[in-house]
Amino acid sequence: MELIAIIAIAAFVIWLVTKWKDSSTAKPSRSVPPVQPTPTVGFQREQIVTCPRCGQRNRLREADAPSQFRCGSCRTELPNPFTAPPPKAEPIPTFRPSASRSSHDTAVSFRDTTGDGNAVTTGDLSGLVDAFTGEALNAALGLYQCGNRKCGVYYHRSSFEVIRSENNGQCVACLSASIRTISTTAAQSKSWQNVSFEPDVITLDNYRGHVGRVITFEGIVRKVLKSRSGRDYAVMFEDKDWSDGLKMVVFRGKITAVGGGDFLRGLRGRTIRVRGLLQKHRIFGYQIAVSERRMIQV
Repeated sequence: MELIAIIAIAAFVIWLVTKWKDSSTAKPSRSVPPVQPTPTVGFQREQIVTCPRCGQRNRLREADAPSQFRCGSCRTELPNPFTAPPPKAEPIPTFRPSASRSSHDTAVSFRDTTGDGNAVTTGDLSGLVDAFTGEALNAALGLYQCGNRKCGVYYHRSSFEVIRSENNGQCVACLSASIRTISTTAAQSKSWQNVSFEPDVITLDNYRGHVGRVITFEGIVRKVLKSRSGRDYAVMFEDKDWSDGLKMVVFRGKITAVGGGDFLRGLRGRTIRVRGLLQKHRIFGYQIAVSERRMIQV
């Protein structure tokens, strides 16, 4: 019994000694402070730059002066990789006119007429008409004049645009291609005459010899044809197909200006007098083109 007591006491002593050693070697517990981010002050970037001369790869630091950016092998000066390249200058747009010109531009010549003797006063226009439409001249509508001194007929701007697009810019009285602008700021030269224009009166027997000119034709409307698109009308003076007989046609987009579709269809069987540009279309044959209501007399 005594032996058991001795063993128990020895075991207790050993336990106490072991616990004392563990407590003496343990580190005291404490809170760990949070990790602070590395301050950016003093931070310098680095860049690897390959020498364009020898191919050596060089580590460059932003802190180094640009003068020290040299290859470590051949001492060639290296570009500063930490400086943005200057922006490229935007090219200034320039306009270069095309060398090619349309056939209309080559057919009609223009020049500044201010003070050169080709100007007219408002009083000079009294009794004169637009050679294409027959309308009394109005300086506010813009004036053009044939440059042929033996002709010299006048046009409004709208008439000139039709002539330029439909007649290659040729005068409808003499076929000259020198139509030019006219100003109204100075007195007209005495050597330049104001010419009124009366178109030739033609018939079914002789109309083929007046292509490219403004003519007056009087005849009976045999029938009125309408294109499939509904945008064109042919007032036929002969009982033939559209492309075979002489006819009056309305310029594209001018149907309303000449009176509308009802007016054109109502011309069937009536005798009318037409003032217009005689053309020979490559597909539709001979036609008298009109653009305004005043060019048709019923």
